[in-house]
Amino acid sequence: MTESSKVYYECCHEAGHALLRFLRGDTLLSIRVDIHSDGDAAHPRPGPRGSSDSRAKERECSCGGYVRNHAPEVDPTGTGSAISLNPNCKECTESIVTHLASIYAGARATKVLVPALHDKRDAQFDDAAVKDLFQKFPFHPTLKRQLVNRAKAMAIDTVIREQKAIRELARRLEASGGRLTGDEAGEIIRSNLVSTTLG
Repeated sequence: MTESSKVYYECCHEAGHALLRFLRGDTLLSIRVDIHSDGDAAHPRPGPRGSSDSRAKERECSCGGYVRNHAPEVDPTGTGSAISLNPNCKECTESIVTHLASIYAGARATKVLVPALHDKRDAQFDDAAVKDLFQKFPFHPTLKRQLVNRAKAMAIDTVIREQKAIRELARRLEASGGRLTGDEAGEIIRSNLVSTTLG
C-alpha cells in the first residue's frame, strides 16, 4: 500500500465523500472501492469505481422544507430520501450547500492529498449528481452559482483541515480490500478529526 497507488487514490476519493457526509450529520452505511484493474488507458472500465453510501440526516424546517428518509419497504438500500427545499430559506440553502460539499469532496480530496495522480475527469459521476440535484430544484442561475461556489469552498477547506482523517480512512479502506462498514468508517473518522464542523 502506498499513497501513490491508484487504489489508494480511489480510496482517498471515497474517503473525502464519507468525511463530509459524516460531518454534515448523515449516517454512513458503507464505503466500497473496486480494487480490481480498471483496464488500460485506452479502454478504462466504465462506471464509478467506488461508492460511499449514507442515510441523510432528516430535517424539518419552519418554512416547510424537509429531508425525510424513505421507509425500508420503499427503499431497501436505506439511501433514498424525499426532499423539499425552499430557495428563500437560509436553513434550506445551507442544507443544499453541505450536501453539495459532500459531493465535491471526493475530487477535492484527491487534488489535495494525491495531486500527482489527480485527474479532474474522475469527478464526472460527482458532477452528474450535482446536475441531477439541480434538475430536481431548478434554482435561478445566480443562486445556483452561489451555492456551488460556497459548496466548493467548504469542501476544499474541510479537506485541507481534515486531511489526517481522510488519509487514515483511505489507508484503512485500502487495507481492508476496499470495503468498510459505516460504523467502521465513522469510528476511523471520529478518532482522527481536528474539528466536528464543516468548512
